Amino acid sequence: MDILKKIKNYNKKKIKSFSKKINIKQTYDYEINKNKLLILNNNKKILLADFSFFGIINNNNFWIWATSIPGTNPKINSYIKKIKDMSYLFENNSNKQILFYHRLLTNDVVLINDNKQIEWINHLINYLNDSEYFINFPNSKNNIQFITINKINQLYV
Repeated sequence: MDILKKIKNYNKKKIKSFSKKINIKQTYDYEINKNKLLILNNNKKILLADFSFFGIINNNNFWIWATSIPGTNPKINSYIKKIKDMSYLFENNSNKQILFYHRLLTNDVVLINDNKQIEWINHLINYLNDSEYFINFPNSKNNIQFITINKINQLYV
């Protein structure tokens, strides 16, 4: 099976599974505390999980890996390096999506041209990190954060 089909099938399965736990179409609030992600709905706890932070898209539409963001916890370097080291999976191909993945994995900063590429980033990172689900929400500077849920610690609903 080709890599794009593997990514698509993986995410389809994970989205279906996660949507059985919480309503993925709902707008939530998020709190990050002691390496845990808490998902809330009107101050009501929904889910507590272990997570990984991968990067942001800034207000100028540039993807920036978390390893290039000053002040980010250096512990993330190892799992981002693991993800970026998988760029070989996307070499020597003329497919637009595969070329985008290769460019994303081999550069620290990449210009994002459309919302489809945001979906591609979510699906790629979720697949390569073997995560449960992916979440995007703005930080205090209104940059879009890319976070994956690695393990659900507690489901409150």
